[in-house]
Amino acid sequence: MKIQSLFLCGFIAATLATRGFALTTERAVTLAYVHEHPEEWSVKATEKESGLIQFTVVRTLSEPKYLVAHLAVHHAGKLIATSDTPLFAKKKGNTFYFSISAEDIAESKFDLSESGLGSTVNGVEMDIPVVGSNVYQFRLLDFIPEDVLKPGPGK
Repeated sequence: MKIQSLFLCGFIAATLATRGFALTTERAVTLAYVHEHPEEWSVKATEKESGLIQFTVVRTLSEPKYLVAHLAVHHAGKLIATSDTPLFAKKKGNTFYFSISAEDIAESKFDLSESGLGSTVNGVEMDIPVVGSNVYQFRLLDFIPEDVLKPGPGK
């Protein structure tokens, strides 16, 4: 019985040592972080004539990845719209655009999930998202220029 238990423990240890576990990490992307990493990120918010705030989020990568942009728009405490946009991303120019009413920005959320690529199926290299990801969470209010949210003439 002891030999079987020892064998089972050895088998489990060997299996765990050779398998990668899926790990999802979450990271807040702040205005300061974007300024510290301009080679990786660009986030711009501008007010349009319609009164909506247009966001442009650019992710520059060191290697191709699989990205999924998640947008959740909340109004008066209720979820009113969602959008999930997947992308097999290249190294440069991975740009996401969206617009939100100024009154909904504080409650709304934008996240960008990033996963590695690569797998071999029957000896053929394929771009398949690998398990595990980094989820970059944006507090949209941080990226709004001060003059945009201040009440003024015509607002």
